[in-house]
Amino acid sequence: RHFSVRGYTCYRADHPDDCHKGGAALLVRSDIKHQPLLPIIENEMQIARIEISLSGVSFQIAAFYSAGANSLRASDVWAFTHELGSRFIIGGDFNAKNRIFGSTVANPRGNMLASEVQHLGITVLHPLQPTHYPEHVGQRPDI
Repeated sequence: RHFSVRGYTCYRADHPDDCHKGGAALLVRSDIKHQPLLPIIENEMQIARIEISLSGVSFQIAAFYSAGANSLRASDVWAFTHELGSRFIIGGDFNAKNRIFGSTVANPRGNMLASEVQHLGITVLHPLQPTHYPEHVGQRPDI
């Protein structure tokens, strides 16, 4: 499988089953100096990542995906945040709902992730408007 956008470099973390599910991708404008890093590829999560330096300060930028049906434990969160280092920006689909992520409801994964985020002192930024509008009438819009 190949994906490209002119003027950008694509870094992928495909699902380990090499099937058409899951995975994460990160697009980086080609003129931005950066260092590709090995992706984190596990059944529970896939993370594509790079490292950049701004004003002499290095940090990682990562794209994350974990299917809601997969188990994601606090130890997984600790492990991947440790791997990202002390300075990082991570975005993606965590399939986690909690008020600190801008959701109006919570689920067990969201509660666990919120607890870990607070414990690790991570700053959370989220959109103010829903990013997903379900087709099913009984479901709420989702961040």
